[in-house]
This record gives sequence, C-alpha cells and structure tokens, in this order.
Amino acid sequence: MSATPTISIYEVTFAQSDKTDAILIVEGKKLHVNKALLSYHSDYFNTLFNGEFKEKSMPEIPIEDVKFEDFATLLSLLQAEPICPKKENAEKILELADRFLLPTVKFPLDLFLANSYMDRYDKVRIGDKYEMKKVFDQGISEFTEDDRFYNMKSYSRYQSLSDKVKVAVLSLRFRRLGDCVQEIPIEDVNFEDFATLLSLVGPNPIEPAAEACVKLLELADGFMLPGVKPYIERILIASDIGCLGKIWIGGKYGLDYLLDNGLSSTESGGYSFKGIISSDYFKKLPEATQLKIINIMLK
Repeated sequence: MSATPTISIYEVTFAQSDKTDAILIVEGKKLHVNKALLSYHSDYFNTLFNGEFKEKSMPEIPIEDVKFEDFATLLSLLQAEPICPKKENAEKILELADRFLLPTVKFPLDLFLANSYMDRYDKVRIGDKYEMKKVFDQGISEFTEDDRFYNMKSYSRYQSLSDKVKVAVLSLRFRRLGDCVQEIPIEDVNFEDFATLLSLVGPNPIEPAAEACVKLLELADGFMLPGVKPYIERILIASDIGCLGKIWIGGKYGLDYLLDNGLSSTESGGYSFKGIISSDYFKKLPEATQLKIINIMLK
C-alpha cells in the first residue's frame, strides 16, 4: 500500500474552491486563485486577466522565472490566512511584489522584517530600497554605542549604503553623543568647507565657489558622501577652470562628465593631445585617464 503524498502548505493555501476561478502554473505546480482579488490589488494581474492577451482565455496560465514557494507566499499575503514569510526569502518576495505590481503586500512585510532578527544593516538597506518606514526606522534604532564611526567608515556594508541611510545613521550617532557632551569635535577640516559639504545633502545647499570644489571633493571622499559629487561636478563644468584642470579633477575623483568636458575642449583651448602625452602633467594623471587620452589620439 503506497503512502499518501504529503501536500505542502502552499498547495493547501491555493487549493481549488468555490472562490477560485483561475489557475496559475509555477514550476509545474498549480495555484488556484481568484481573478477579482488579484485584479483589485495588482495592475499586472488586472491586465493579465482582463486585457487583450492570449492568457485571458487560457485554462492554466504559466508564470515564468519565479520559485513556487516565493510566489505562493507573495500571493498568500492578500488572503485572510497568509503564509508567514521567512527572513531568508523576504527580500525576494519584495522583488516579486514590485515585479507583479502588488504594493499592498509591502505593509505586512514591513511589519515582519521590522520585528525579525535580521541584521540592522539589511534592515536599513531594504527599508530604504523598498520605501518601508517601519523596518527602516527599526534598523536605524538598532545601531548602538558600539557602532563606532571610525570603524563603520571602513566597513564594506556601511560603504554600500545610500547617502540617505548614512546620514540617518550618523545623525542618530551624533544625537546620542549629544546626550553626553555639548560639542562634538570634527578635526582637521575647515569650518566653511565642512559646512558647505554637509549642506549639499540638505534641501538648501550652499553653492560653493569653483576654487573650493577640489577641497569639497576630498572631504566627500573622506566622509564617504558620493551623492554630493554630481552637484559639485555641475559647478566645475560651468566654471572657467581650464581644460587641463577639468581633466585632472574629473579623472582623479571619477567625474566622467567633467572629464569628457575637459577632453572635448582641449584643442580649442590651445593644447594638443600629442603635447599632453609627452608632458609631466600626463604622467600624473590616473591610468584610466591616460588610456582615454591615448584612445582619442588613436582615432
């Protein structure tokens, strides 16, 4: 006598009933769903079920490039008794929520992740990426006194965060320091330069003079604020700094538009690429910039 095959929670949740009227096929397995429910919550499924596509009349509709368990968990979040996501697949479900245009499911996922044991770096990264306030705020609150700023700066996971997240983390750190001391010293920086730098991540930036931009780029690298560079780059492109200065600054600080602006105005500025290549100036340029100039010469 053969054993009765075990039915998974995913198949039980999406078993056929008097409320289902469509079948989705994922990895060869059937999900019985309600068209009206999915169409109400998702523009993707509304178009799939009600638009002028061949799938509209198909008895079974295949869904490609998704894992059965992840997709079933995603759709279950619209039901009265959802399948609880796992910490390990929660981000994948969020990706699917974006792909299948299901913003409603982000709320329960936000609550789940905020109360999970997920690492604080992942919480703030995911909260920032998917615009989920609860998990973002919870992740920020989990940074402690042990998260020393000088250690964080060299930590690859910190470096991968967006400028918005870095500002939130450091603001919390500074607020906590402010509870203990009245003033927080920032050493080895000019007051005007540092104030201008920080203003560039706010709503009312202080526009720097062109001659101060190199120093601001140094500070942006030192305090890991790459998001301010495009603002500084626009000022330098519009400035009367010569083409050689634009090439040097653009190459050193990874400002491609500034570099290209300098290169395009080289000959009109009275210089030749042949002369530049044979100069000491050329030897001081980053190798990538040198290669770019050589490629221009070879065209």
